[in-house]
Amino acid sequence: MYRKRKIFASLEEQTKNRKITLLIGARQVGKTTLLREVYNRLPQDCPKLFLDLDEYSNYEKVSTYENCLNVLTRALPATQ
Repeated sequence: MYRKRKIFASLEEQTKNRKITLLIGARQVGKTTLLREVYNRLPQDCPKLFLDLDEYSNYEKVSTYENCLNVLTRALPATQ
């Protein structure tokens, strides 16, 4: 069950700045659920990538700087 959080509006606004946003905090407080909701509300044509690093296969994809750059380069189109 999703409960709207005070930070939701701020996160939604940050989606417009074309920068990476990291959400950190204690375990089991709803970070993944909150970010999934923001992700799902983005327009379909918006370049986006969602990696849940609790899933080991996703963690491996970005475990080094080079791997992370490769994933981002493949997933998101270059901007001018």
